[in-house]
Amino acid sequence: MATPEKKTNLAATYAELSSEAYSASVSALVSANRRLLHYWRSVWEIESRPYASVSPESSVREGLERANQVLKLTVDELQAQRQESAKFTEQLSSQASKVKESSLAALSDVLDTAITDLNCVKDATSRNFEQLKKRLEELERHTTSRSN
Repeated sequence: MATPEKKTNLAATYAELSSEAYSASVSALVSANRRLLHYWRSVWEIESRPYASVSPESSVREGLERANQVLKLTVDELQAQRQESAKFTEQLSSQASKVKESSLAALSDVLDTAITDLNCVKDATSRNFEQLKKRLEELERHTTSRSN
């Protein structure tokens, strides 16, 4: 049967797991926003630089160089995003496992309480049945003794 102390521990565990999941989610969101801001700042810095020459050939060459820089920056950002997503998924998976264990412990306590309650009902029913049996025997004896 779940004691008040055990119920408090289960509630504390649930609160702790919820807090950890919330913290992990907020941390992942902050990290993603920070990376996104850095990415767009870098793209802006690359694209906003003035061209060094006005000649068409050097402008095309520099444009291709900038496109290459933006492409490299985008690939790096996607790789970082993939790594962060994998890390966050691992954290959520760990949290889900902990929640599952906590839920199983709570369910076990509920079932223990239900079994204890059913045993009490069974014992009370047995006592009532025995008392009823004794009363019926007394009534039978009483009616038998009256008819004799």
